[in-house]
Amino acid sequence: MRKILYTLFSVLMVAGLYAQDVNFADDFESYTNGDLIAATSDVWESWASPGGGADDTNITDEQAFSGTQSLKLEALNPGGGPTDIVLPFGNKYIVGDFAYEQMMYITSGSGAYFNFQGETTIGTEWTMNNYFYANGNAIFANSGNAGQLESPFPFDTWFKVRIEIDLTYNVWEVFVDDVSLGSFENINNSIASVNLYALNPEEGQSLMYVDDVKFEYKERVLLPIDAAPTTVFAKSAMLTGRDIPVSFGVKNIGTEPIVSFDATLDDGTNSYTQSYDGEFLGSLESAVYAFTESAYTTVEGENDLTITITNVNEGMDDDMSNNVATGMVTGYTPAENRGVLVEEGTGTWCTWCPRGDVFMKYMFREYPEYFVGIAAHFNDPMEVPGYIAASGFTGFPTMKVSREEIFGFGITDDIERLFFPRLATPAPAVLGAAATYDEASGDVVLTASAQFTDAVSGYSLSAVIMEDGVTGTTPAYAQVNAYAGGTRGVMGGYELLPDPVPAADMVYDHVARVILGGVTGEAGSLPASVSAGEEHSFDFNATILPDWDFDEIKVVVILNRPDGTSANAKIFKLSDLIPPSSVSDNFRNELAKVSPNPFSGITNVELNLEETTNVHMTVFNATGQLVAERSYGELNGTQLLPFNGSDLSNGMYIMHIQLDNALITKKIQLQK
Repeated sequence: MRKILYTLFSVLMVAGLYAQDVNFADDFESYTNGDLIAATSDVWESWASPGGGADDTNITDEQAFSGTQSLKLEALNPGGGPTDIVLPFGNKYIVGDFAYEQMMYITSGSGAYFNFQGETTIGTEWTMNNYFYANGNAIFANSGNAGQLESPFPFDTWFKVRIEIDLTYNVWEVFVDDVSLGSFENINNSIASVNLYALNPEEGQSLMYVDDVKFEYKERVLLPIDAAPTTVFAKSAMLTGRDIPVSFGVKNIGTEPIVSFDATLDDGTNSYTQSYDGEFLGSLESAVYAFTESAYTTVEGENDLTITITNVNEGMDDDMSNNVATGMVTGYTPAENRGVLVEEGTGTWCTWCPRGDVFMKYMFREYPEYFVGIAAHFNDPMEVPGYIAASGFTGFPTMKVSREEIFGFGITDDIERLFFPRLATPAPAVLGAAATYDEASGDVVLTASAQFTDAVSGYSLSAVIMEDGVTGTTPAYAQVNAYAGGTRGVMGGYELLPDPVPAADMVYDHVARVILGGVTGEAGSLPASVSAGEEHSFDFNATILPDWDFDEIKVVVILNRPDGTSANAKIFKLSDLIPPSSVSDNFRNELAKVSPNPFSGITNVELNLEETTNVHMTVFNATGQLVAERSYGELNGTQLLPFNGSDLSNGMYIMHIQLDNALITKKIQLQK
């Protein structure tokens, strides 16, 4: 049975006058098996030939949800089609309530697709695209795929898709088998028809059956003065104590223009009101307004923000029931001595990877003391062999947070949403580092340390050496750039650069150079079981290559859980871990012995000097802080220099003894 019902009624609602309903349903039982739908129906059309043509499709009894028949859509071409069917909704709807529903059956290994058209002339505006992939995942996306909802779907069985649209307030909500996936706003808030196109988004097989198609529309008659805040725009999460800007959308759902209004921001404790004069918002137009004289200061936990619109056109709004919009901001307090590791999979050949570069720079700029970012390059001159494969990256650009969750680049909120909760989770140890460096050979001994506040088992240490300011002259250093020309929006200045960006104009930061201990941690770098209060360290050996810039080298120390995920991470600048004068000196560690070591309060340094030399001693803790320093003047021969550590805390220390032409470095352990 197929039918379109128009019901006229007059019911005055608080929110306005609803005047006309439109209802349609088709279960395909009134057709004859084998009928071509566009050629037979007085409602359904085909895309290219409204009365039916090569893109028409047939009614079938191969599958049915209700009765014995359904509509069959099968792709015979790798790129989709020819089956391409349209159901006009009788009008272009821009206000009121609209709902579309259909039962779907997708065969195993197939993909499928349908879309909504926003204009009565098809092919003018796609307002929603719905993709069903052969991996069993569906994506429902608004205009331009700017907002997306995802859901798994079953193969070889019927399931329901329902989309409910409040066109008045621009809220599009998607349901799969009556379970809401959420909602989004649409850039183009209109709907005029549905297009069922036989297409596999991955250009493979597509075989779909559709049954019990329905749509419902309830018209809304507008009141004269009716302003409604639609959305609160503020970061969904932020570190506590930080100010964040707040803006809000306003839609004029009245018939008269809006020229002024007041807006009040309330967070439950404080409120602020701002007047907006000299505005002009025509009927059904929307705009976004900002609070320019006040910002919201984030506090711990979930916090509701409320926007209230009053004094519209210096008078009373005809419908005060829709003058409030709410949002939520979650505040996170960073845990002490906590860093969150985020590794980026990238490459100079990667079209969209400029986005990753922009977002990494954003995170370093906004959260420099907490964000531990590493750019892992693949298939370009900066690649570290095996890093990408071991990290599990299969797409680019991609990020992996704490070596436990891979996610793609959408907006910066995607990164922060995963970053903040981890940052607020206490780490079981404070991380430190010390280093020695032989300039002649480039050899580095990186001593990574962990001072534990919790008892743990099965943990390990690893490290990554990375470099900022990397440049190259060959074409392989040129960055492919999908954002060139600005047609894909603003992206940190890449929209102003060509495609590709010449190597001479590219500078790469956070570039991984050496990975130490693998992506799961160095076996044996920590004892199998560690008690709270213990401190342990491990030496990693690496070589700084001659074409790397020593002053731009950083090291990342990572504490790994037994499953290889990161429990904490911290960045150190390599030059800060080494006394400046030691870079050009020879190491003569054989000239000194330290005993006892470990020591409980005082230890002795025995020097065996071959000639008269100035002696200067410095001692650093595991985090690179200077804790002791003394000059001994000129010494020669065998000398015994006591070192008193009774005022220091238990742990590992690095002792540097500077001679005129050499450096002695010793690791000492204080255990009271």
